[in-house]
Amino acid sequence: MNQPPSPGLTLLSASTIVDSLYPHLSVADVLNIGRVCHAAYLAVKAWLPSAYNINKHLEPFFGNLETTLRFRSVQAATGTIISGSQALQFFDRARYINSDLDIYTPCPHTFTVGAFLLSIGYQFQPTSEQLATPHGADCRRHLEEASSRRQSRRWSPTPEDVYAWAYLEQVFT
Repeated sequence: MNQPPSPGLTLLSASTIVDSLYPHLSVADVLNIGRVCHAAYLAVKAWLPSAYNINKHLEPFFGNLETTLRFRSVQAATGTIISGSQALQFFDRARYINSDLDIYTPCPHTFTVGAFLLSIGYQFQPTSEQLATPHGADCRRHLEEASSRRQSRRWSPTPEDVYAWAYLEQVFT
């Protein structure tokens, strides 16, 4: 005979409760709730895609879903990765006020990623180091020059340099 779920389990899987409770729990706690019973498992399974929606997470940086998806296509095609506080916030399901988006792009794809960011309204703000080069404030020249290299001119691995990435030239923030 099929018994209706208990009131506690019904409460645990109600979307208003889930949306209010789960964000305050660790990932391990949420997954443990999913082990309680089938109803709780289904509630957790339904909640996870909305909690870890990368498009929703990145949309504030790109203005709308369409541009976010375009960025993600460029990201996939170029091997660009997101790092820093945004990566942490995504996995931690948190939001830090005024945090930036750090993306790391292999040298050969610098022009592609930079041109995309410029095309959607981002502006090039050269560092003092960049201003001191012959390219000065010419963004296009900086992107072309970085894209022409197979590896970063900054790369000089040492035993202490465990995070060295030969292709990393600049960080877009």
